[in-house]
Parts: sequence; structure tokens; C-alpha cells
Amino acid sequence: MQNIEMIRLQLNHLITQARHDIYSLSSIDDLSKKQLILQQLWDTLSSIHFLSELLANQAASIQQTLPSEIPISPPQPNQRTFTIQELASYDGKNGRPAYVAVNEVVYDVTNNRAWAAATHLD
Repeated sequence: MQNIEMIRLQLNHLITQARHDIYSLSSIDDLSKKQLILQQLWDTLSSIHFLSELLANQAASIQQTLPSEIPISPPQPNQRTFTIQELASYDGKNGRPAYVAVNEVVYDVTNNRAWAAATHLD
């Protein structure tokens, strides 16, 4: 997960750089400077593409290691078993409850302040 966060930060930096370069292009008349900025933009976009492919590969490898179903053992009258897809729909957004699974146990974190606004806050 730490690698994913580092990639996300790098992507944000590259996007900020691209925005700056696009803004610079609109205010520069010197053709040689414009060509330099265009090359920088090309390099930035290439880096963004590389990092997005890296993220996609990491997501695919994580998906392959996840079980297709998270069992709750042993099932109790008030407990149920969720598939990954079912659990994903309980994301706390748009008034839905928020559930998370840790070590095959599902927890309701709907009213937990650390999960406010449907995002986890460390």
C-alpha cells in the first residue's frame, strides 16, 4: 500500500507540472521556449502513462490475491457472508452504510469518525 501512495503522490506532482507547462505555453511567444515546454509536457505525459500502468498492474496483482468471498466463521443468526463485490457496495457513500473486513471479519464503521465522508483518515 505504501508503494501505491508514493505513486499517487508522484502522479499528483506530474499533473501539477503539466498544468504549469500548459499555462506557460499560453503566455510564451518564443518558439524555442515553446518547443522546450512541449518536450517537457511529452515527458510528463509519458511518466504519467508509465505510473498509471504500474498502478493497474499492482491493482491486478492485489485483486488476484484476494479471496473471491470473505467468510464470517462460524455464521451466527445476525452475521452473513459477503463476496468482495457485495462488500465493496457498502462504501459509506450516498447514505449507504460503511463496512470493512479485517482478517475475514466484517465491521460496521458507518459511525466511526475515522471513516467520515466515506474515506479512511489515519
